[in-house]
Amino acid sequence: MKIVMTGATGFVGMNLMPLLLKETDANNEYLTLNRDVEKANRLYPIKQYSNFTHVSTLDFQSLKDFNPDIVIHLATLSTSRNDSEIVHPLLETNIELGVKLLNALQECSNFKLFVNVGTFA
Repeated sequence: MKIVMTGATGFVGMNLMPLLLKETDANNEYLTLNRDVEKANRLYPIKQYSNFTHVSTLDFQSLKDFNPDIVIHLATLSTSRNDSEIVHPLLETNIELGVKLLNALQECSNFKLFVNVGTFA
């Protein structure tokens, strides 16, 4: 099974990923979409997890080429800030990314399940 995860380096992702690795088939392949690819490589090193690929959040071509069965969308931006400078990053992460992700998944023939989980403050 091919699984894509956004937000794998965040709080929920760092707690969910070990469970997935423990409870699912060792033959599963994972693609993580990340704002910080270096952090993903540190958390899930390719030497230890040969079934992982880490790419930039907006690398939708890699997503299409991967052709996932399942997408777990955890990426969110949560903040206690209340100023106008945070509006664009909030919309970009919490709305625009999900829409772009769903749009790219329309071209994936294996795609069966989309799990969207958000966090809030």
